[in-house]
Amino acid sequence: MFSRLKHTLKSTIIYSIGNISLKLIGLIMLPIYTDHLVVEEYGKWALLEVTSQVLVILIGVRLSISMIRHFSAEDNPEKKRVILFTSLILSLISIGIFNALLHPVAGNISNLYFDSSGFSRYFHLLIIWSSLEVLNRLTLDFIRIIQKPVLFILATIVRFITVLSLIIYFVAVRGMGIEGILLGQLLGSVLLFVFTIPYLIRRMKVSLDFVVIRQLVRYGFPLIFSSLSLFLLTMGDRYLIKVLLEYERLGIYAMSYKVSSVIKLTLIQAFQLGFIPIVFNMFDKMDIRRFVSKVFTYYSFILIFASLALSVFSKEIIYTFARDPKYYESFIYIPFMLLAFCFQGQQYVFTIGLHYVKKIHFLVWITLISALLNLGLNWFLLPRMGLYGSVIAVNVSSLLMAWLTYSTARRFYAIPYEIKKVMLLFVAGISLFFLTSLIPDFHIAIRIGLKLLIIALFPFILYFFKFYESVELQRISQIWNTWRNPAKWKKNVKRLMDEGLGDDMNL
Repeated sequence: MFSRLKHTLKSTIIYSIGNISLKLIGLIMLPIYTDHLVVEEYGKWALLEVTSQVLVILIGVRLSISMIRHFSAEDNPEKKRVILFTSLILSLISIGIFNALLHPVAGNISNLYFDSSGFSRYFHLLIIWSSLEVLNRLTLDFIRIIQKPVLFILATIVRFITVLSLIIYFVAVRGMGIEGILLGQLLGSVLLFVFTIPYLIRRMKVSLDFVVIRQLVRYGFPLIFSSLSLFLLTMGDRYLIKVLLEYERLGIYAMSYKVSSVIKLTLIQAFQLGFIPIVFNMFDKMDIRRFVSKVFTYYSFILIFASLALSVFSKEIIYTFARDPKYYESFIYIPFMLLAFCFQGQQYVFTIGLHYVKKIHFLVWITLISALLNLGLNWFLLPRMGLYGSVIAVNVSSLLMAWLTYSTARRFYAIPYEIKKVMLLFVAGISLFFLTSLIPDFHIAIRIGLKLLIIALFPFILYFFKFYESVELQRISQIWNTWRNPAKWKKNVKRLMDEGLGDDMNL
């Protein structure tokens, strides 16, 4: 059990290292963005950024997820190679169709967004960038499924350096604004594709199998609707803020989301990247219920603890990175967003039962209901409560989505999740956050010290409420004995790196 949990944690950490590079671009660039983009322009960029995510969902037809599921379940090596080739061909066909449809109407889309067709070039770049990201998801997901984490890190770091350098040049030096950001992202995606596609091509067999085509499309097609519904749940509020408020308020909201999404990228998405291949490979080979239950508990611990830390220091982060004082208000909404991310991250674990019994069509209805609730609440609350209404809406709808997924999945494959322990995590985290909000406006060094002290109480409070099992306390003691001596850190890190390289030595 603990060896599998350790492997899951290690995979999550490795993919976090790879994924955090992308989020670092957004954070590192905040001073430049706030220097060269007024709040309204930053709001426009935020809307374009989320639109690219919609396009990736639509163009990709969720074939990368379908490819992972069927590739991991297939034992025949030749059939695996056919699955790879078929997935790539289907992706290229979808990309061709959507590009042919969207490029001619780029001016109309520009009118819809900005009341002017003069920004059509933004959407031409956006369509090409999104198309490349569809292919990159396919190649990166393949790298995950064959468990090459070091290659994954190298690929994402190459893109990080490229995109960061290009955006600095285009925005800060050339003064190209939003167009410079889009161009930098596009060129970074080109380089990533060139870097990773050979690993996919070398392992595929040029053969179209119509049975495989039907299986891939049948599995992936429902995920389009669940993914779009999930997008509406998490991103749809931005479109309503643009309609019901104004681009300046959208810029404030986008800044809050940008900082909060560090947790989403480094923990939630990285966990998905690391956990999916592991649990899919365990399907039909063993009873996974105990394993998934413990993963859920430990994952919730890390997720809530990290969200607590980021919430506590949200004001200091915004004041440090944002040059324009108009952005300062955004720190207020960060804790609310992080709470919603916790619900969304936990909901993802609940979906494992539905994936196991291949009942993923239920996710379409669950996410659609939650998304419609989110949009309805936003429509009602935004004019009355401003941005507070939006963060309330996303929390209510995210909690509903998690509960519906949990209750639906347990009908088909009951997993004994430790719900009471996780509720204790939420109570402890929220209580400590409110305690830090009572700290007076001392000197920044004193204030930071007190906040760190309060955050450090989190695991000890759980101990007094008997959160840990005896075997877990033994493991914690072993970890403490291993890492308490700084002189051994270099040796311990080397050992972990040697274990992490594993099969990656055979690239």
